[in-house]
Amino acid sequence: MLLKNCPYCPKKLNELRLHKHIKRCHDSAGTCDICGLKVNNLQRHTNNIHTEDLRFKCEQCGKGFAERGRMNQHMMNVHLKLRPYKCRYGCELAYNDSSNRSAHERKKHGKLFTAVAKEDDNDLHKMVDSSCM
Repeated sequence: MLLKNCPYCPKKLNELRLHKHIKRCHDSAGTCDICGLKVNNLQRHTNNIHTEDLRFKCEQCGKGFAERGRMNQHMMNVHLKLRPYKCRYGCELAYNDSSNRSAHERKKHGKLFTAVAKEDDNDLHKMVDSSCM
C-alpha cells in the first residue's frame, strides 16, 4: 500500500485516509473571530471553548467540557497525572499525549518513530492517523 505525505503536516497515509485527514484536520483551520486564536479546527475550537453547552462535568473539580474525550483527557492530565505515551525508542520518558511524545522523538532521536505493521495494516494507519490536535 502506497503512503502519501500530507502537504500540511508530517503524517503519511494512503490516499483515502489522506483525503479524510486533510478535510478533518486542515480544511477547517482558521482564526477564531471571538478570541483571535489561530486553530487547526475552527468548529471544534468554538464548540470546546466558546460554547455554554458543557454537558460533561469533571467529578473532581467541576470543570465542564463539550466532548467526553476532552473531559477524559483533562482527568488524565490534571488529576491522575498519567503518562501512557512512552518513548518508542526505548528511553524512559513518557508523555500525557501522543503529540508531546512525537515532538520528543523528533527532537531527541532525530525523527519520528515508525513501525512496520505485522498482522494488520490498519494498526499502522491508526498509529499514523492519530488525533489532529
